[in-house]
Amino acid sequence: MFVARPLSLLLLFMHLSALALFASKWIESCKRETGKCIFLGNRLSPTYVIQTLFLSNFIGIVFARTLHYQFYSWYFHALIVLLWLTRIPMVLKLLLILSVEYAFNVSPATSLSSTVLQLAHGSSIIAIWLADVPTIVLPRSLKQL
Repeated sequence: MFVARPLSLLLLFMHLSALALFASKWIESCKRETGKCIFLGNRLSPTYVIQTLFLSNFIGIVFARTLHYQFYSWYFHALIVLLWLTRIPMVLKLLLILSVEYAFNVSPATSLSSTVLQLAHGSSIIAIWLADVPTIVLPRSLKQL
């Protein structure tokens, strides 16, 4: 099943769907904040840029067929930032980070470690979805910087 074409197509569909859902949420937030969804002439806030980039990469990780430890070495920084921007309690943030850490430190991977990783990723993506979209445009006072 792991190498089956239907699984590949399902993961691709889920990946594209998640990107589309988050994009629509962020476009609506942009329309509420700026009255339009064109950023021309506006300087984007650093938090908005970082969260957009980190989230796009994380969605790719969540729907990847296989993960290697090398991936974790660069995306764990992003996961910490993404979870920090959510509204979930600090204890849950730490639990999710420790769950991912546990899953990647079991070698070879087991059914339990893989399940823990999928649950942590799924919970994280839901927490990020429920979080507020960061302020998009820098306040006027910061635009001169």
